[in-house]
Amino acid sequence: MEIDSVYTEEIRAIINEYKHLPLSEVSLKLATKKHLPRTFILNQINGLQKAKEKLPSFIKNGLIFPPKVNLEQCSSEATAKFKQSILSGNSLLDLTMGFGVDVLFLSDVFNSVTAVEPNKELTEVAQYNFDKSGNSDKITIVNNTAEQFLHENQQSFDWIYIDPSRREQGNKKVVDLKKYSPDVTALLPQMFRFSSNVLIKISPFADITYLHKLFNCIDRTYVVSVKNECKEILLLLKKELNSNRDEVITVNLLNEQTQLFTYHQNENDISNSEFYSGNFQSGYIYLPNVSVNKSQAYGALVKEFQLKAISLNTHIFWSEDKKNNFPGDIFEIVELVQLKKLNDKTVQVILKNYPLSHQQFLKKYKFSKGNKSQKVLLGFRDNGNKLQHLLLNRV
Repeated sequence: MEIDSVYTEEIRAIINEYKHLPLSEVSLKLATKKHLPRTFILNQINGLQKAKEKLPSFIKNGLIFPPKVNLEQCSSEATAKFKQSILSGNSLLDLTMGFGVDVLFLSDVFNSVTAVEPNKELTEVAQYNFDKSGNSDKITIVNNTAEQFLHENQQSFDWIYIDPSRREQGNKKVVDLKKYSPDVTALLPQMFRFSSNVLIKISPFADITYLHKLFNCIDRTYVVSVKNECKEILLLLKKELNSNRDEVITVNLLNEQTQLFTYHQNENDISNSEFYSGNFQSGYIYLPNVSVNKSQAYGALVKEFQLKAISLNTHIFWSEDKKNNFPGDIFEIVELVQLKKLNDKTVQVILKNYPLSHQQFLKKYKFSKGNKSQKVLLGFRDNGNKLQHLLLNRV
């Protein structure tokens, strides 16, 4: 497909006219216009609708979008920019380019990028975007599989990056790295032939302990979230390492700040003296962000911020004085309450280690659904397995 010949002024006008409509409605309108590139138009409208949050600069700069499944699987702009902060050098090999989001941003911090992609349509979309963005002189696209490229390659690179597909036949998601395509566990020795530094993007559902058993050369593990939604785990591997370093960096990318918390897995135990046994009459409550929860860095949090854990299975924390720079939400205790005596049913409800689901709680106690708000009702089990309810103010 020659994109320049397809993406005409007429097609641009149609996309602009239909871009706010549901895709099903657009599809019906295009059914009577057989001369138009229906699939291309649908892909662009889907991209414009989905990329407002995920890839805002693609919309701003007039770049184009791939088929729906490839757009779903690509990195977001926020996570691609984060990779810029941890990688740089002269040369980069990306073995799984996709439609090129990571390549586009990483080309800003490398002098040359070789991008490998077996899907011909995706290479055409990526090349168009690279030309449009002015980065094409740094990027060489190779239409090949990762396995075949490594078999034929003679060049060394400062870094190799790989984001394997995490889907099986029928578009079913997989978590086991050995079922990724390509199998990064099998490819790693070949990657290390051409670079001492490898970055692997992993499913956010993968278990960090399992990953550290699977590899023995992990230098750092990044758990990356965007607006408190875990998006990916990044494994930074070093060829010269004979055993894993246990440093884990949790990252939560927010609009105006980035919450970072670094810990070592061997510092993550909680002693009996670090549990709270008070009456919750005053003080501050802390709820870790999703990256911290994913990494289960609870003992490290307690030690770093001098907090008290509420209980082993209730992942919230207490302190008498406010602790700044906590990677998550901080609340000041207003009062310990009895549900039957709480008249304000519009507060935001948060439940931790609670016997009812959120929906069941709202229905049973007649609370309105409510979104994130200043005033919060927190329901949880304490260290004696007793249900407690706190009225809190968000700090």
